[in-house]
Amino acid sequence: MGRLGTIKTISKTLNVETDLSTMLQLVLESLLDETDFSSGWIFLIDRSGMHHLYAHAGLPPALARDDCAPLKAGGCWCKTDFLHGKLNSAVNMLRCQRLERAEERNWGKTTGITHHATIPIYAGEEALGILNIAHPRKTYFANEELELLELVALQIGTAIKRVELVKKEYDRAHLYSQLGLFLQELHHTTKRSKEDLLHLIHTFFPFTQFVLSISDTLPNGVAGETYLRLTPSREVTDIQAEITNHIAAHLALSFERDRIEAATKELTEMNERQRLSRELHDSVNQLLFSVNMTIGGLTLRTKEHTTKERLEETSVLVNAALNELKAIIRGYRGEDLDNGLFYAITQYTHLIKLNAKVEIIEPLELPSKIEGALYRIAQEALNNCKKHAQSDSVHISLNYQEKTLCLTICDNGVGFNENKPNYSFGLSSIYKRADELGGVATLKSKPGKGTQWSITIPYDRSVIHNETGNS
Repeated sequence: MGRLGTIKTISKTLNVETDLSTMLQLVLESLLDETDFSSGWIFLIDRSGMHHLYAHAGLPPALARDDCAPLKAGGCWCKTDFLHGKLNSAVNMLRCQRLERAEERNWGKTTGITHHATIPIYAGEEALGILNIAHPRKTYFANEELELLELVALQIGTAIKRVELVKKEYDRAHLYSQLGLFLQELHHTTKRSKEDLLHLIHTFFPFTQFVLSISDTLPNGVAGETYLRLTPSREVTDIQAEITNHIAAHLALSFERDRIEAATKELTEMNERQRLSRELHDSVNQLLFSVNMTIGGLTLRTKEHTTKERLEETSVLVNAALNELKAIIRGYRGEDLDNGLFYAITQYTHLIKLNAKVEIIEPLELPSKIEGALYRIAQEALNNCKKHAQSDSVHISLNYQEKTLCLTICDNGVGFNENKPNYSFGLSSIYKRADELGGVATLKSKPGKGTQWSITIPYDRSVIHNETGNS
């Protein structure tokens, strides 16, 4: 068949196939069938300089042995010239270094092949690989033959880029389909830890592992006050990097949604506390004040000694109730927290007239959710000390070590049997608040031995936290 017929046949082959290995194998076989050439092989060379044998036909035993090991391993002169940019057109018959190596090591027969023509495979300016063609006892190819091989190599280069584009678009469509499924799962999942999220991402996108951090350093996910970075653990393709950025953006949106929900809940609770404090002040506080005034008036008017004593005792109790109610109202408002946890706890001990030593080992800038919960826990524990412990000394400390906050509250009071508490509501409130922060509350008490609370809460201050507590 003439030169035009050969090019036409190869063009049909190149335009039909979409699998790269199959396409290159078929085009090489067609080239050998349509010409007088007997052997050939095609290398594609990646950006790192590694060559990969994609197609071969008519190889002599010396090159075909061990699944073409002599072609797959090692270097050769044509590859060296290619990598150094010296192979820009078809080269007429290089002596084959791989065949020489095979002869020296007695790897098998070479069937008379000693030389081959080497044709670079290009797509535009991009160098892709090498086409090698050989024939027994032939050391020279005519210019017409080299021109034909160059035309074939150009067609191969164009077809390779077409296949790569098809595969890229297929990968893009597949990854975007996976992204849709991932987002459905993400937005139906609550209380996500960092490990849970990374596992979910890898379930849908197994092409690499990822590192997730909340950070404003080169974030690829930003939403509101949430800045996060999702980093693949190895180099990825352009489309994989594009998908990674979409995942990061949606993670940031998810975290921001959680942050807003938490802030809304906190604001709602704050408004409710303010409402309750107003109602307590306007109703119960005024009623107790009126009762106390009435008792005072009766005490002044009565002449009977025993009745006067009873009225005075009752007035003391009402005053105590008023003071406790004021403490509750102030605690509900939580205004002292504006000046920090240390100040708020110290002020509360003064308010309920409890002798306490407050120590915060070092200044900590805590998220408002954690700070508020620790304050409420301290309030509950101090109230119990005041009401039940008969303690003249309380020690409160907060320290941070090994990514853990530890709040300790100890008193030297009468203690109790911790297995049979007589104020279960206060205890359950402390346990619940610690659990909501992912922490643990531990109570130790014995009759006559005092009481100790230890509340441990996970907290990594090296990470910028958002209000959801995710990192």
